[in-house]
Amino acid sequence: MDGQTRVPDGPAPRAAPDKPGATRGGVTGELVLAASATCAALAPFLGKPFHVDDPLFLWLARRVTTHPLDPFGFEVNWYGALEPMWSITQNPPLAGYLIAAAASVVGWSEAALHGVFLAASVVAIVATALLARRCGAPPLATALATLFTPAFLVSATTLMCDVPMLALWLVAMLLWMHGIERDSASLLAAASVVAALAVLTKYFAVALVPLLVLWTWRRVRRVDLRIGWLVLPLAVLLGWHLWTASAYGRGLVGGAIGYASGAPSPFGRVGSIAVGIAFVGGCLASWAGLLPLACTRRALAAFAVAAVLAALGVTGLGGIGEYRFPAAGWTRWAFVGEASLFAIAGVAVAILAASEWSRRRDADTELLLAWLLGTYFFAAVVNWTANARSVLPLLPPAAILLARRIAERASSAGTLRPRGLAPALVLAAGLSLAVAAADHRLAEAGRAGARAAVERAAGRKLWFEGHWGLQWYLEQAGAEAIDFAKSPIRPGDRIAVPSYNTNLRPLPEAVTRLLEVVALAPPARLTTIHEAVGAGFYAAIATGPLPFGAGAVPAEEIQVYEAVQP
Repeated sequence: MDGQTRVPDGPAPRAAPDKPGATRGGVTGELVLAASATCAALAPFLGKPFHVDDPLFLWLARRVTTHPLDPFGFEVNWYGALEPMWSITQNPPLAGYLIAAAASVVGWSEAALHGVFLAASVVAIVATALLARRCGAPPLATALATLFTPAFLVSATTLMCDVPMLALWLVAMLLWMHGIERDSASLLAAASVVAALAVLTKYFAVALVPLLVLWTWRRVRRVDLRIGWLVLPLAVLLGWHLWTASAYGRGLVGGAIGYASGAPSPFGRVGSIAVGIAFVGGCLASWAGLLPLACTRRALAAFAVAAVLAALGVTGLGGIGEYRFPAAGWTRWAFVGEASLFAIAGVAVAILAASEWSRRRDADTELLLAWLLGTYFFAAVVNWTANARSVLPLLPPAAILLARRIAERASSAGTLRPRGLAPALVLAAGLSLAVAAADHRLAEAGRAGARAAVERAAGRKLWFEGHWGLQWYLEQAGAEAIDFAKSPIRPGDRIAVPSYNTNLRPLPEAVTRLLEVVALAPPARLTTIHEAVGAGFYAAIATGPLPFGAGAVPAEEIQVYEAVQP
């Protein structure tokens, strides 16, 4: 496909030809490089402690090893009281089964399980490169642009369901495209099975069905009965909903839909949309050197003016809804700069997609646009909060459109390789690795806090507040999460309270005394979770409107108390 020519769709050939100038050996080499880069980028994080929502997936995995047909039939204390697991988690169970199967072979250590999930990251990046090739974008540049984003690299260092879902999504899409073009029932059947597995990994994958229907219709230009294969993922989703309604008294698919749209936001309705746009831009902030390569000088000037105006607007606002911007020194100005640039980047991605609509009307491009804009709308407008996990699925189509535009501009300028591409990718890698390292630091603080609390308990009964990875490690050591209504805390019991976590309540001074404050990590300059810098990578409504933030991040500590009265 030439970047300057609209290619009409027509009857598909039985095999998709290679792109002009591409050799199979060259493509294979690029795929190997993409896979190698993924392994190299994630290798330093294989030992990352379990973090944030990882325990939910680990508990599920533990459960299915003993009750494989009742994955959610147990209780957890995640919000300060024991509640059924089916009311806590908003994801289907397949990631838990994956962890359980892997753990039965490699064990439950952090490095072993992260190594298994590394395979999903490699599949996602290689599949992105293959999809880029068929859409006329340079495969390696597209793969690296997807890999080196804060949204992908941080998500790939967790045990949550998002990267496995994306890997299955991309594989299903490639199988379906080849199945339609080759009129292969076996490939279409395989695509529908993989799509069903993606839906059982994360509910958002059901969006694959309308996307593939759209692509098929635009590709063959008629109603095609082969789309009947796509009934399978819908039937699996309906069957899961009905089964959970029978087993747990509530259909979990409907519950997840209600949860996604029902949480109140401190930003207000309009503010939440603005935060969502900035969040998308922040998750792609590593593209700061790539986006200019795809833009004309006039567009760059317009974005520069918009960034200045946005900075002035953010400075004057002082907050969004109930949320107040950081007020301390240079942290405030760092926040203003980040929020402004992230917002402009979020708008730029939408403009890139819209401009492609006016330039190309082929089936592949329209699939990319629907995929990108649909995910964008969900992440920025519909979902219960802006978070990087919701932005993750739009990375491949956005990277494909961006890399294709960069290659086309280079070609029109008479150069084979875009000038400045390599330094821009190095910049992207550096920023994304720095954000991933900051998240790793938080995970390390959680594990260190658990160890310190157990040591200070000195054999006494140990209770704790807070959740996330800290909870996993404390419970493994025999500690118990406080149930604020029922826990029978007695004199002499120890209570561990982290300085920054979720669902914390102040202890009553009359019945407790502080024994020690243990330093876990020194103050930092970059983080993914802290309201002091507006960083809310995993949930904007909880800690801030940006996926990561620079500024004065307080030290991580854990306080150890003794109960002096019941």
